[in-house]
Amino acid sequence: MRPSAARKLRSQDAAVDAEGEGEGEEAAVGVKQRDSDGLGQDNFKPLARIEYTMLVPMNSRIYMDNVPEKVDELFKRGRILSGSWYGSDRIFTGPDGREYAWVLGLTKPSLFLNDSSKTPIAKFHRQHGGSKDKEPVQASLEIFEEGLHMVDLIVVTFVYIEKMRKDRERGSR
Repeated sequence: MRPSAARKLRSQDAAVDAEGEGEGEEAAVGVKQRDSDGLGQDNFKPLARIEYTMLVPMNSRIYMDNVPEKVDELFKRGRILSGSWYGSDRIFTGPDGREYAWVLGLTKPSLFLNDSSKTPIAKFHRQHGGSKDKEPVQASLEIFEEGLHMVDLIVVTFVYIEKMRKDRERGSR
């Protein structure tokens, strides 16, 4: 895979505005866009709104283009990799009609094509601290060439599954 074919979304390129606590929690998801005049004005384009229901997470809804979709209709559960032992993977159908699976992992999710190739589509890189000689590295979501046709869907589904993974992580402490 050519490095130039991948796109990294860093924390300064995307925004999640979360509101509320517990039941009825919401998040608005957006990405940064440059103005067409090239003067460096940054604007955030809203992509989606996510309504989380904590008591029954699969009743949560994702609104893209103001169209609601229940999470249990968007995702199905399964396991695509033998090593994905930490909870169920989340499988969804992309705009191309192919299935994709978020493998949640213990600390960071990755997205794969759900077929025999298991082609990597996206990978989350956690923030990690620097050292005396190195600057800290910001968190980023790397989207490979195979996923560039559905960047918005990847970002929105990532926000949902990462919140669910973090909630589960907090609950196990």
